[in-house]
This record gives sequence, C-alpha cells and structure tokens, in this order.
Amino acid sequence: MHRMALSKDYHNERIILKSKQEEHINPVQHHAAIETLYQEHAKAIFDPQIYLQIHINYDEEEKLKRRKPNIADATNRRISTSPIKAIRKRKESGYSSNMEEVPIQPRGLFWQNDFITHEHEARLIQIFQNELEWPERSGRLSLHYGYTFDYKTFGVDPNVPFKEFPEWLVPLIPTREGRPPDQVCLQHYPPGAGIPPHVDTHSAYDQLYALSLGAPVMMQFARSSDTGPDGDSEQKEVVEVDLTPRSMMQMSGDSRLHWTHGIKKRKTDTLRDGTVRRRDDRWSITYRWVREPAVCNCGNTKLCDTAQQQLGIERELRWKKAGEGTTVGLLQKFE
Repeated sequence: MHRMALSKDYHNERIILKSKQEEHINPVQHHAAIETLYQEHAKAIFDPQIYLQIHINYDEEEKLKRRKPNIADATNRRISTSPIKAIRKRKESGYSSNMEEVPIQPRGLFWQNDFITHEHEARLIQIFQNELEWPERSGRLSLHYGYTFDYKTFGVDPNVPFKEFPEWLVPLIPTREGRPPDQVCLQHYPPGAGIPPHVDTHSAYDQLYALSLGAPVMMQFARSSDTGPDGDSEQKEVVEVDLTPRSMMQMSGDSRLHWTHGIKKRKTDTLRDGTVRRRDDRWSITYRWVREPAVCNCGNTKLCDTAQQQLGIERELRWKKAGEGTTVGLLQKFE
C-alpha cells in the first residue's frame, strides 16, 4: 500500500517533528508524535482495519541515509516494502500463528511448535553464520533491528536511531499483535553461553515473543516469595522450559511481569527424565512492542519500575530517564 499525498500543513508539521528528532528527542516520544499527527491528517484515507496495523516510521528512510553506518550495514539490506505489506507477506507465507497457552506456572506463556519449517530454519542459520557481521567478542552476541535494546536498563536505547528490518526477517514477524514489533533482537548463543535472570522493564514494553533456532536450551523462570514455610526470607520457585528449535514463545501476563527469565551459563542441560543433553550453537529472535503510554499498572513493587516510582523506591534508573542527561544505573530515590 502506497502512502497517500496529504496536505501541506501535515508535511510542515513533520518538518518540525524531524528537527526535534535531530535534537535527540526520545525515539518513543517521536514515534508517538508522528502517529498522532498522521491520525489527524489521514484518518479518512485508510480502511480502518488496515490503518490499525500500520507502524508509523515514515521519515526513517531519510534518517538512515544521514546516520553513520554500523556493524551490520554492510551485509543487511533494508526492506523496500511497507510495514503493512510485511505483515501481509507473513500471512501469505503459508505459516500459521496458532499459539496456545502452556498449562503450567507461570501463567501467560503461549507456545507454538514448528513456527517455521526445517528448510527455512537451515536457510536462516546459513545467513546468520555467513552473511551477518557479528561483534568480535566471546559469549552471547546480539544484533538489533528497529529500536535498540539496552541491556543496562532492559528498555529502549534512546540514543540509537531506528534501523529497518532486513529482508530475511520480514516473513518471521508474528501477526498476533496486528502490527510489526518496535524492536527485534537476534542473538547467538555458543555452547556455554547464557543470560542472567531478569525482567524486561515493565513500562518500556508490552508482551515479548521469542523464536528459537538451532540447538535447544533450557530457560529458567523464577519467582521469589517474601517468606517461606519455615520463615526463611526468600524462597524461590523455579520452572524450566525447554526452548526447542523452530518454536515460538510468547510471554504475557505473569510470565512477562512477575517472573524473571534467564538461561544458565553451562554446556549441558539435564532433562526431566535425567538425560544429560549437550548444548550446541543456538540463535534466538526476540520481538518487543513499545508500551504506550509508558506506564505499567501491575503493582509489583519488586519488579515493576512504575510501581517503584510511585512508592519512591526505584533502585535503578530506567530507560525513560536515560534520555534526560542522567547516568543510567545510579541509585535514586524518587520524591
């Protein structure tokens, strides 16, 4: 679908918004401003059902041309189709998106086996191994598309420009949310690599999706209670989930907000039947949607940055403060 020609007022207002973006405005605020502006000028142009699926980043092409290249530019081509066509391409690719909730704790964990075929997985791994330029370091490696994920704050990095999705990623976009994700992270886990237990910042993102490729690995979900049955201060409940190849997992509800998730650094996993399984190279694609407005109402004062701010007990600065000239990671008490 091509963009329709709009009024001069619309384009003049976009120029003002673009100049603000160049002054390092928070990218999420810029995204919301562009979307509001376009709604005012184009509401009558698009079919409502189609319009709801449009991801607004119309001036990103010019911005990508202006910025300096980074490590992935040499090998990744930007997609020429529009985001709405990307969703349609996914729907027409022959893959279904039939996810069902897993009947375990934590609740809110949805699953689909064989989200893609063996052949498609093999082609993707070949691209990952031979056509992408990865950082030169040991351990878990990451490449980012859309907005960049900040591992210090578990939110959006407001200082890195939006990066378009490469062509190989387009058919892999989940369709359940009705619009493309705002942030996608491709990660490579060599044998022995892991990721510390964490919860992605509540106010930054809604639900998360993860597509697993290559070797399987066990992921740990954990929840702590204030006191155990014997009066101990912290009793932890741990549930292991086997992330099998080609599976798509969605984290929502309790699994997203009230349980930490992580992968232990080890070269083997012990299965429920006692079998010891050696790890091999694994890749994952994580999809995130920005929460608008950036407020979470779950009330979890241990894990939710919104609840912590409301009580004045937030322990570390989150992504919303990172763009205000304050050092990320400092202890802070909100008045």
